[in-house]
Amino acid sequence: MRAMAADFISILQQNMPAQLEGAASTLDYSNVRQINDGYLEIVISFDPDALHKESLYDEGYPKGLENIVALFNNGYHAKNYVYGWWEGHSPTGTALERSSSDDGDYAWVRSRKEREPLNFIQDTVAEFNARYGTKYGATVEVGSDYKG
Repeated sequence: MRAMAADFISILQQNMPAQLEGAASTLDYSNVRQINDGYLEIVISFDPDALHKESLYDEGYPKGLENIVALFNNGYHAKNYVYGWWEGHSPTGTALERSSSDDGDYAWVRSRKEREPLNFIQDTVAEFNARYGTKYGATVEVGSDYKG
């Protein structure tokens, strides 16, 4: 089971967008444990600290975003744009204002209003099930954050 969990993590890391590389590198699995009716379980999870991101709109979301991976996987449709400083981010051509080279790495940006779901969690589950479902009876249960 540990080998299958490691393979699931490998597939998921390959399916995740490059922007989530930091979170992807924190994926890990638990010890095998027996649950009801003789079934075995391994929990695969991200480090919660790697999932959290500060919001561009601190006034509206003072606690920030709890799960950046779920946001990319599930997508979103916001009512409007928000603006704010994106710290620790090298300014790109879409930045409205940039830090000077002496000030650090940040940019004043406008958020996206929409992001279509990437469904990389669901793609990973489908690929895993194709490899292991019939042969070993292994199944994956996705946490509610990733069900979109």
